[in-house]
Amino acid sequence: MENNEEHNPYLGHISQKARKWISKAYLKAVSELPCSIPGCGHSDTVVAHHIKGNEYPDAMRYHGKIKPPDDMVLPLCFDHHHELHDILGYRKWEEKYGHQWDYVRYTQLNLALLLVKLQKNT
Repeated sequence: MENNEEHNPYLGHISQKARKWISKAYLKAVSELPCSIPGCGHSDTVVAHHIKGNEYPDAMRYHGKIKPPDDMVLPLCFDHHHELHDILGYRKWEEKYGHQWDYVRYTQLNLALLLVKLQKNT
């Protein structure tokens, strides 16, 4: 069976052109989490932000021109996402809030724990 979002929207698929994992379902799940920034509290305007910068494993080849794979995202409210892209840039944003990669790992852990919790309730 072909690994394609049309067949299984939860698994996503590997894009042969870009050689990266793509999953609309994963991005949707991340965007339903609250903003990653401690104390922010926004959960109504959250987007799944693909990490930026050349310091990250597997992200170096993207050089900001192509989005990294969909598992390299973190939930950010509109304000913090705008601040990263349009005001501070990723380096100064990381000086202020911490490394994006740490938020990605925390996001992946949170989604894994939610999945375990859901499985226990079924």
